[in-house]
Amino acid sequence: MKRRVVFTLLIVFCCVAVFASGRSEDGTYTIKIGTTNQAGHPITTSLKYFGELVEEYSNGTLKVEVYSDGQLGNERDLIEGVSIGTMYMTLSSTGPVGSFAPKMEVLNLPYLFRDNEHAYAVLDGDIGAELAEDLKAVGIRNLCYWENGWRQITNNIRQINSPADMKGLKIRVMESPIMVATINAMGGAAVPMGWSEVITSLQQGIIDGQENPIINNVYNGAYEVQKYLSLTRHFYNPSVLLINEAFYQGLTEEQRNAIDRAAIEARDYQRALGQQMEEESLADLAERFGLEINENPDLEAFAEAVEPVYEEFADSVGGWDLINRIRSV
Repeated sequence: MKRRVVFTLLIVFCCVAVFASGRSEDGTYTIKIGTTNQAGHPITTSLKYFGELVEEYSNGTLKVEVYSDGQLGNERDLIEGVSIGTMYMTLSSTGPVGSFAPKMEVLNLPYLFRDNEHAYAVLDGDIGAELAEDLKAVGIRNLCYWENGWRQITNNIRQINSPADMKGLKIRVMESPIMVATINAMGGAAVPMGWSEVITSLQQGIIDGQENPIINNVYNGAYEVQKYLSLTRHFYNPSVLLINEAFYQGLTEEQRNAIDRAAIEARDYQRALGQQMEEESLADLAERFGLEINENPDLEAFAEAVEPVYEEFADSVGGWDLINRIRSV
């Protein structure tokens, strides 16, 4: 018991020390935001824009430093840091968030959203707020939902038009049970793997392909070692802009308003920038990287193939009522 108390006090002390270290003598705070996205990625660019807005709207009392390329850790580590208070903020895809707020795993279901407008109506409305509320139980506030984009499949074996074309293909996915089950249901063989291993595994033939939004692959180099791109759009992948709840509540009302306002404005900027860059990238991928692109795979066949994923995970992500509410928006 004594050891547990000492350990708890040590954590509290460390958190207080971290918070204090971000505050200067004149009362200003420097907020470090970690992301695994690369320096030129639209999410990283938009985080810097968010920082500019925060500084402006807080009259200089809040400053933001953006650390890209996983400098401060992988996504799960960054979320954990925000939860326990060793970091102020992070931007993460929703892939690992379900470990902290299980209902948010519903956003990882395949073919859940019809299009971007449907996703925005859900995420920016009451349902999105309801899902984000669960994060507060672990000390995290989701300021708003940004956009990682629609996930597509690349591989080195053949073009993919239907589930039959996935047979035998070893496809890397994030370490999410829903994502693993989805690729398997689509006909492939899912291989959960951290990103640091992916390019080498593709080059060595350990895996045949991987799935990611177009923009991510432009920046992470996957298209340089892949032959085929199929626009399967099997997941719409939001991102969440997270802040430590205790830190947020410790700010002045003016500072909180500055962060809230900047988060929404930067979200809209990021969504527009990401879509623009994706269109530009798709237009020259064949020329620059020599990829063969299938823009019209049989999405209905894939959506039908993944229905068992819903049956398997519905109860663990909030139930059919939540799923149907999202579908009916």
